[in-house]
Amino acid sequence: MSQSELAEQLGVSQSMVSQYELDKVDITVETLTRIADVLNKPISYFFTNGDTFPVSETDLLIRRIQEAVSNGRLKIPILGKVPAGDWHDAGLPEAVDYISLDESLGKQAHFALVVEGMSMHPTIMSGDLVLVQQGRLPKNRDIVVVRNENGEATLKRYINIKGRVFLKPDNPAYGEPTSEVGILVGVVIGVVRYLVGSPK
Repeated sequence: MSQSELAEQLGVSQSMVSQYELDKVDITVETLTRIADVLNKPISYFFTNGDTFPVSETDLLIRRIQEAVSNGRLKIPILGKVPAGDWHDAGLPEAVDYISLDESLGKQAHFALVVEGMSMHPTIMSGDLVLVQQGRLPKNRDIVVVRNENGEATLKRYINIKGRVFLKPDNPAYGEPTSEVGILVGVVIGVVRYLVGSPK
């Protein structure tokens, strides 16, 4: 696809596409998502090191957060799904949807994730949206989103017993707390539950 063809589909000038390619201007996540759609590629295609595993999902996550909280915006990005169960690959960079929040909560939540799984039942159900704040140290018994060294994520309760940290499911059917903690993505500060279907 030529620069002019891509520019036409994106609604920008050919010179702007050229600047994107030469890394002369910062590209927004929304624009990158549109480019991925036009090229029929997942957004992670732009963040790979020659294989299929993204090398910098965290960088993309941080950019989304920065865009969401800049200028007091209250539209919070829904970044994808988070497993509530075993560790699974979480598609944080793929989502492009948003949820509008009132000012009091919107200024605290940096992004939202759709929950898949029942390990946090009855507190959090599969299909709920969890509102996540990044950069906040979890307190004992907070619910957190965590990634392990393989890039897999999970949603669990943060338990700190005399300096030893565990991740615990609320649902006893999912086993005992585990000491496999990983990297903190953020602390859950709220839950949105749609009682009749899911949002369009």
